[in-house]
Amino acid sequence: MKSVTAKNTNINNDLKECFALWEQTSKDGKTEYLSGKTSGDNPFRIVGFYRTVKKNPKQPDIIVFEKVEKGKDRNQVASLWETTSKVGKAYLTGHTNSNEKIIAFYNDNTEDGKYPYIRAYYKD
Repeated sequence: MKSVTAKNTNINNDLKECFALWEQTSKDGKTEYLSGKTSGDNPFRIVGFYRTVKKNPKQPDIIVFEKVEKGKDRNQVASLWETTSKVGKAYLTGHTNSNEKIIAFYNDNTEDGKYPYIRAYYKD
C-alpha cells in the first residue's frame, strides 16, 4: 500500500506539503469530486470524494484514495474532517493512512483550476 509522504519544501518550520486537490465535476455534471497528486519523492495521483450522507457524525467529510484503473481496489490514503476556526474560517484536519496528522486549507482563489482548491500539510 502506498503512503503519503511530505515534499521537502515547507511553508514554515512546522508544516510540510502532503498533497494538493483540485475540484472536478463528472462528465454528466452530477457529481463533484477532487483530484490531485501527493507530494514527496514518489508522487502518485489521488482522488477525493465528499461524504454527502453521514450515518455517524464521526465519519470523515472527505475521503482520499489512490487513483487506480476502473474495477481495481482503491487504497485509502487520507481522511479529512471539516472544522471551523475561532474567526469562522473553514479548514480540514485528519490523518494519512500511515496515521500522520494532517491539516488542510481551502483556497478561495483557484483561478479557474490553475491553483488547487485544497492543500494538505503534515507536521514533522
